[in-house]
Amino acid sequence: MNPADLTYNGTYFRTSLDNKGVLSLYLYGEKLLHSTMFQARDELLSYLQTISHSKAVEIVLFFCNTPSHQKEEYYRFYKTLLHSSSILDDALWIYRALDQLILEIVKSDRYFISVCKEPTIPLFFNLSLACDYRIVSEKWALHKTYHSLGLIPKGGTLYFLKHLIGPHLSRNIIISPDILTAEEAYHLNIVDDVVPVQDIEQKSFQIAHDMVERTSLPLGCVKELQNYALKDLENYLERENSRLTHILTRHTK
Repeated sequence: MNPADLTYNGTYFRTSLDNKGVLSLYLYGEKLLHSTMFQARDELLSYLQTISHSKAVEIVLFFCNTPSHQKEEYYRFYKTLLHSSSILDDALWIYRALDQLILEIVKSDRYFISVCKEPTIPLFFNLSLACDYRIVSEKWALHKTYHSLGLIPKGGTLYFLKHLIGPHLSRNIIISPDILTAEEAYHLNIVDDVVPVQDIEQKSFQIAHDMVERTSLPLGCVKELQNYALKDLENYLERENSRLTHILTRHTK
């Protein structure tokens, strides 16, 4: 399969593949904050399954373009959900759509590098945590929006952080309402690189190309063994859904 066959420009994301086997995928993050999440999920899952069968792709650079108004959209989304007459069905439908994206990234035999330029919320942060390597700009920060709603973060935050930095630190990060900065995330080994905001795209390609050129190891095998400890992720995400729907039910009473 040649690079042109994997070039895609859709409603929810666009991609291109260079001649070194690095596929850049630009996700339009605002689409995940609306009902269009389901169409975005289907379109993205279909594409990810396509590249998993392509020997032309070594690394996926996953650019998550988060909207500047994401916090306001997040709050509006949950307020709408809380007034829904079918809140539990709606919530589970949305949560499981996100679960499928996270599981597909983790289970893929392609090596994923997430690239985050702007401050973000847990929804997009968890897509990054599902990836194998994380690059953020100096401007990046995690806003823990779930605190204002009395919820827990959706998408495996605690699960991934526990595997990255241990149960004590991960618990403290989740419980604290304080913003997590790029510098703090780097020193905790949650992210792998922090770069100037104006250089993030160029630096991301440089890191990906270096990985391809400097290692003779099959990155897919490295990832498979690295993620073997995550084999119970699917059960964790379903348990997370159960706890979240229980909290949402209490909010509506």
